[in-house]
Amino acid sequence: MARRRYRGLVSLAAAVAAVALAVSGCVSRASAAKRGHVSVSHAPAPLAQLTITPGGGHHAHPDSGVTVTARYGRITSVSVRTGHESAPGELSPDAGRWQTQYALQPGASYKVTATAMNADGKPVTQTAAFTTIGSPMTMTATVNVFDHETVGVGEPVVIQFDHPVADKAAVERSLQIETSKPVTGAWSWFGNEEVDFRPASYWPAYTAVRLNFHAAGLRASDGAYATGDLHTRFSIGASQITDVNTRTHRLEYYVNGRRRWNWPESSGMHEIDPVTGTYFDTEGGTFVVLYKKNPEIMSSRSVGITSGPFYYPPTPVYWSVKFTPSGNYVHAAPWSVGSQGSSNVSHGCVNLSTDRAELYYDRAQVGDVVIVRRSPVMATAGDVTAWMFSWHRWLSHSELGTIQTASPTGETPAGVAHQALRG
Repeated sequence: MARRRYRGLVSLAAAVAAVALAVSGCVSRASAAKRGHVSVSHAPAPLAQLTITPGGGHHAHPDSGVTVTARYGRITSVSVRTGHESAPGELSPDAGRWQTQYALQPGASYKVTATAMNADGKPVTQTAAFTTIGSPMTMTATVNVFDHETVGVGEPVVIQFDHPVADKAAVERSLQIETSKPVTGAWSWFGNEEVDFRPASYWPAYTAVRLNFHAAGLRASDGAYATGDLHTRFSIGASQITDVNTRTHRLEYYVNGRRRWNWPESSGMHEIDPVTGTYFDTEGGTFVVLYKKNPEIMSSRSVGITSGPFYYPPTPVYWSVKFTPSGNYVHAAPWSVGSQGSSNVSHGCVNLSTDRAELYYDRAQVGDVVIVRRSPVMATAGDVTAWMFSWHRWLSHSELGTIQTASPTGETPAGVAHQALRG
C-alpha cells in the first residue's frame, strides 16, 4: 500500500515537471519573439552630390558638350535645353555619369537641369546655365548624295569639309547611318577634310539609307565651328555591275547577280600620249559611275593634244557614261565598231556600238560599279575609288572602326524595287 502511494507521488511530480517545462518553453519563445522586434537605428544615407560641367559662364566650348556626374547616388534625369531644342545624351550603366551625345550649338545659351537620388530615395536637383562660344569663321560640310536620290551599290557616302577637322573621332561619333537592311561598314579619312563611308562589300540592292550628321558645334583646327546639321535620305537601286576585260575585248553586264549582256567592246589603245607621256590604255581598277550625259562634247584638247595623229576636234559623243574623274566613259563609238571585240583603239574610253550604248545608258545610275580588268595601266591617284582599298586598309584610316548601321528605317525605296529590264 505504501509502495503504490510512492509511485503515485512520483507520477504526480513528473507531471508537474512536464508542465513547468512547457511553461518554460512558452516563455522562451515569447522572449525570442520579443527580442526579434527590437528596432535598430541607422544613420541616413548621404544626399547625392551632382557636378555639372560646364557649371556656368559665357565661354563654354561647343565641342566639349555637357557632362553630369553623381556621387552618393544615381542620376535619374538630365535636361539640356537651348530655346525649344533638347540635346540628347547617354547615361553610363551605373547611372553615375551622363554625357551629351553630340556637340552643342556655337554661340547659344543653354540651361541644364539634373536630378539624382541617393540610397534612401531622396532626390536632389541641380541647375546650371552657360553660353557657348562662337567664331567669326564657319565650317560647312557637304555630302555627295542628293536627298531622295537612287544610286548604285558601289556609291560611297562622301562628307567634305571646307576647313580641316580638329577631332576626327568626334566627327565619326556624330555621323549616324540608318538602313532598311543590315549593313556592316566604316568611315575612312582622306586627309583632314574628307571622310567616306562604304560597306565592307557593296550595298545590298534596294536598301533605304538615312544619313544624320549632327555637325553643329564640331570644331575645325583653325578655330572655325560648324553651325548646321546635315540630313539626307537616299535609296540603293538594283545591283548593276559592268565587267570590262581589255584583253578579251568583252563587256559583261550583271543585274542583281545575273549576267544580262556580253558585248564586244574596244578599250584604250596601248599608245603613248605625246603630251602626258602616259599610255592611252583604259585604267584598271574598280570604279563607280559618276554621271551620264547625252551627248558629251569630247576633244583631244581636253588632255592637251592639239595636233598630230591623236588629235580630234570637239565632237558630240552620244550615250556617254563617265566612270573616272580624269575622263573615262562607256559611250557609243560607231567609228570603232569594226575593232570592237578584237582590238583596243580608243583614247581611253570603253567603246560600244550605238544601239548597245543606248541600252547601257538607259539603265546606268550614279554609283553603279565598273570593273576594268587586265589593263597594263592602273588607276592614277585622282581616279582611285573606295573599292580599290582592302577592308583592312580602309579600317586603318578610321577612328572608330567597323560599325553596324543603326535600327532599320523600315522604308522601301520608291521606284526601284520593280525596275523593268530593258534589252
